[in-house]
Amino acid sequence: MARAYEVALICDIKSGLSDEVLETLAYMTRERGYAFKASLQHDFFAEDQHQEWRNIISNISGRNAEEHFFESDRRSLLTSKRLCFRRTENELAYLEVVIPLMDWLATVSDTIGQELVGFKTDLTTIDYELIYFAEGETIEKCTDNPDADIPQALRRGINEALGGRGIWT
Repeated sequence: MARAYEVALICDIKSGLSDEVLETLAYMTRERGYAFKASLQHDFFAEDQHQEWRNIISNISGRNAEEHFFESDRRSLLTSKRLCFRRTENELAYLEVVIPLMDWLATVSDTIGQELVGFKTDLTTIDYELIYFAEGETIEKCTDNPDADIPQALRRGINEALGGRGIWT
């Protein structure tokens, strides 16, 4: 059976980021399509890579014919100080797109170190991993007790920002 994961993340954005970074974040979380050329220097945005970065956390309905979501639920929200998103992806998309996305976000996040930024749920086994950012990369740690290890304030913050709930939260 193919694995699928739900990833929920909320992090504070560094102050003083370049307009280019802020415009890229705004584009990534957009609700309508528009032309945009990213020129950021990071592997996640490399031209020889797929262009999935353009839609992975956008709020445009359906990235492809197979994807559907409730229009009342947002996939992402960007404010002047915070980014929040929740995604469900198959294992390949998680490895090839979501992890590189989170690694890039770790470079623009002010939430780093021991502070939890989110969690990943394996939808086939209902196992959880905690997500942290440290020095420009994503750190995932397994947990046997998600009810204790994932603070209700984090879950509530994600659910309130995006509307609705995750699959298991």
